[in-house]
Amino acid sequence: MKLHEYPEQIESAALQLHEASEQLQAAREQLGHIEIQIKADVIAAKDEGTGKALYSNDTAREIATGQRLEQSAPYAEGRERERQLEKTKAEQTARLERLRREFQLALIDYEAERLGRRHAA
Repeated sequence: MKLHEYPEQIESAALQLHEASEQLQAAREQLGHIEIQIKADVIAAKDEGTGKALYSNDTAREIATGQRLEQSAPYAEGRERERQLEKTKAEQTARLERLRREFQLALIDYEAERLGRRHAA
């Protein structure tokens, strides 16, 4: 890659990293909404016969919430999306860092080449 192409590539990689971060944040917020809804459902669950709370203590509610999250298809899909976005973000971060290092090396090579020509003259 030519020296003058690096800034544009670095900018592009930074924008892609930002987009991946935004998508990851949105996916996490969506998972949070699912968790809150399931917790609310567990807290509101009543025994049909007696009308009493189905899960009477914190431990029972935690267990029921965990089980419902495990059984929730939207939650499982959201967790998979989160994992994919984490991977994409890591790849974009690595790409950005690689481009920055390559640019620094290209600048060093460019300067060394220019200095070499001056000494030869």
